[in-house]
Amino acid sequence: MKNLMKFGFSFLILCVLVLSSCSKEAPLQPQKAANDPVPLANEEVELCFDNPNNPYEYVGVQHNLGLDKIAATPGFESLSIEEAHAIAAETVESNLGVDEGIPYADIADAYEYINAEEPILEVAQSLASDGTISDEAYSKLLEMNQILDDSEDPVSFGEKMIDFENDVMNNGAFTTEELEIILGAASIARHSACYWMTAALNADNPWHAHLGLDANDLKGGADARWGWWKKVKKFFKKVVKWVKADVSGYKYANKVIGYFWNGEKWVQIVASVVVGVIYSWIKIFG
Repeated sequence: MKNLMKFGFSFLILCVLVLSSCSKEAPLQPQKAANDPVPLANEEVELCFDNPNNPYEYVGVQHNLGLDKIAATPGFESLSIEEAHAIAAETVESNLGVDEGIPYADIADAYEYINAEEPILEVAQSLASDGTISDEAYSKLLEMNQILDDSEDPVSFGEKMIDFENDVMNNGAFTTEELEIILGAASIARHSACYWMTAALNADNPWHAHLGLDANDLKGGADARWGWWKKVKKFFKKVVKWVKADVSGYKYANKVIGYFWNGEKWVQIVASVVVGVIYSWIKIFG
């Protein structure tokens, strides 16, 4: 009987130990949702998308180079709008071979829509109302804005934008000026999303500390159940507002600057890129 009691007691202890070890299992690993087309955890994911078919691809590239130049300036967060404008203008002018100069005073009006609640929509309405663009071009700008609103992550956004651009190029219904506005804005949208996502995910990026990311954003990957990809998706929703600012700045400046440089299209494009750069700078620091 004693032996039976000893066996029962030993068996009970064994069960307690087993259950105790089970309760200390490793945290759950992030689970991939059915619609997540990318690897999980910290695996490399391509967040940036190029479209060599877009004849205005250089617009987005120069936009990001302008932001880089501003960020490389000591104390860039304390620059005035005019100073930031001058840095971006000098950079883009030099890169694209424009000698005329793009003074802030001449195009200050191009910064009018920076505080608009939906800047892409309001700029599109302005362009359509005065006949700068057709109804079909207007609908395409609305579609671009909708892609930004509907996309849940930078990967799906990049893929949708490239499809959107290719559709515009294959349409054949748009004027050269409309293509400049739509495709240039689309290039800025893709490159801007890439730029701000990179800054949000990299603590060493000079813009990172100024993006208004809260403590929960920054610790996103600490809980494995959260997962790195969910962190990416949350960041993307935050950077959409800067992307919209960049896009609307380019589009509206294209219209305003046309009043100053009659027929000087190349200068007009360059100036529009500069305003797109400063729109995001104002959005962050203004």
